[in-house]
Amino acid sequence: MSQSNTAARGRNEAARLATTSVAIDLKGLVLLGTFGSKGSPGALLRLPNGSVQRIAPGDVVAGRRVAAISDGEVVFTASGRNRSLFQPGEHTPAAQSNRGGSR
Repeated sequence: MSQSNTAARGRNEAARLATTSVAIDLKGLVLLGTFGSKGSPGALLRLPNGSVQRIAPGDVVAGRRVAAISDGEVVFTASGRNRSLFQPGEHTPAAQSNRGGSR
């Protein structure tokens, strides 16, 4: 395969992934994305009021403490229970198999 064909395939795959449609609940917290390194992870959340907040482990959001942040996931702790919030489209079986892991 030539370099131009490989580059074209990469562009097509990036365009497909960037334009995937998913429904999001605008009345709840929405994980927009995660970033940073394992030692200093961060995430962007859309809050129910429409504002966007940058968070890090240890922050408190809507009464829940941010316990961990990983690729496409934020784990909150409240009342001794953990709850994961996934980026829209990230928690489907197809997305999990494409990322090489299960949740």
